[in-house]
Amino acid sequence: MISSESAILETYEDRPKDIIPIEFEGIKAMSFGFAAKGKKAIMRGPMVSSVVTQLATQTDWGDLDYLVIDMPPGNAMKWVSSTNLLQNRNW
Repeated sequence: MISSESAILETYEDRPKDIIPIEFEGIKAMSFGFAAKGKKAIMRGPMVSSVVTQLATQTDWGDLDYLVIDMPPGNAMKWVSSTNLLQNRNW
């Protein structure tokens, strides 16, 4: 099982902005909790959209069949904004 306390994020030496996802039993995962080491963060609107978009687009997913994004509860507008940004990306 993946936990934010045990997950260590890594990047490529030649591509420091590309995050290597945590993998468990063939499933790749990325979470703000991994970067924050399990600490809680209070984020609102544009900041949430920015973090979701950054984690989804700067993670080296490799070839994907599906990308599942589990978003925390809150106002639907920030989720609409995030999904619009991700939908327009050339995966």
